[in-house]
Amino acid sequence: MMSTLRHWLAGLASPGADRPRGSYEQEERRAFTLLLLPALAILLVITLYPFLFSLTKAFRYYILFKPEAERFVGFYNFRQQLTDPTTLTAFRTTGVYTMLSVGAEMILGFLLALLFTANLYGAGLLQTLIMIPVLLSPIVVGLSWRFMYNPNIGIIDQLFQMAGLSGPHWLEDPRLAFWAVMAADVWQWTPFVTLVLIAGLHSISPEIHEAALLDGLRLRHLVRHIYLPLLVPVLMVIVLLRVMDGLRTFDIVYSLTQGGPGLSTMLISIRTWTIGLINLDFGQASALAYLIVILISVFAAVFLRVMYARVG
Repeated sequence: MMSTLRHWLAGLASPGADRPRGSYEQEERRAFTLLLLPALAILLVITLYPFLFSLTKAFRYYILFKPEAERFVGFYNFRQQLTDPTTLTAFRTTGVYTMLSVGAEMILGFLLALLFTANLYGAGLLQTLIMIPVLLSPIVVGLSWRFMYNPNIGIIDQLFQMAGLSGPHWLEDPRLAFWAVMAADVWQWTPFVTLVLIAGLHSISPEIHEAALLDGLRLRHLVRHIYLPLLVPVLMVIVLLRVMDGLRTFDIVYSLTQGGPGLSTMLISIRTWTIGLINLDFGQASALAYLIVILISVFAAVFLRVMYARVG
């Protein structure tokens, strides 16, 4: 194979004046194909095999410490998860978490984008600085916020004490843990929304903006009648990306609460991890993982159809 590749590359380097162009293009395609084969082989091994393995286990009774009991059970694992109260609670919690976090990110991101496009002094530096949360690993963000929520050394409780108040136990109280986790998620991903919307606002023609100002439009009318209608495609793409990310959020929740206390932050990804890596029930975990894939795929398909109909 290596000698063939060297031969092809030598031919490509000096195609010759009398060589037919069609033959040269054919050799070029063959060489490119040969160069891509190692990468494609590695990609198939690390993606296709786990995909097929998990797909087969989703239809089998397969507990890691009971390999002798493995057997085909059909759709039993899927039915079991769709009727399990804890799993249904996790689906509901995931939906609420995604809806509220994405909604907060869109509102805050739009307001910050308007601020940064208003000829604010030092806006370029601020845009660079707000990218820091996006560049951090979700595990790092989760651990950082866990220290911030610490009732003894956390800065949040220190601020409460400076104000003469007693800070609550953010991650131990089931009524607060959900909002505490969501605050960390919003802090990390609002800058992403902001920067995309800044690019969208800059893409609006300056003539449109100047004409609106000459007509005496106030900011709220400018936002409602100019910015939002023109930013609809950008907004829909952001919502699609963030909802898909929100439905599979794991890292930041795991590092903060691991789904607790109780089921207050039990997202569907945490539920899958618990079944698969704590209970070692790979059959049930695989079935639940594919239910998540189906949910995200259906949402993406419906959303894209609506988006194309709206934009088109």
